[in-house]
Amino acid sequence: MREKISRYVYVGELVDIYGNFFDERTKNMLEKYYFENISCNEIAEEYSLSKQRVHKIIKNAEKKMLFLENRLGFLEFFREILKLCRKYEDKNPDIINELKKIIQNKRENLKDV
Repeated sequence: MREKISRYVYVGELVDIYGNFFDERTKNMLEKYYFENISCNEIAEEYSLSKQRVHKIIKNAEKKMLFLENRLGFLEFFREILKLCRKYEDKNPDIINELKKIIQNKRENLKDV
């Protein structure tokens, strides 16, 4: 169960980073599914699609995001930098806060792709 939850969180983070690489409809479905916890049935009703079609759209998008992460590694990069920020936060908080702002800005820039 824990593994399923951590995969759900992981893919949700991928949506946050790579969601704008998809068309608006797919992006909205991903956001509803991962961020708003809306079921495939409910999404299917909203878009007048079958549950199976919505499930397939979400699973195909997941595969594409995993491919992008394997090639580009943005999520892993952000995680590593944040880990370093936490490690050295007490030594120089001003620099660490600036790094955190830069990271957040870069994540926001990815949303505009």
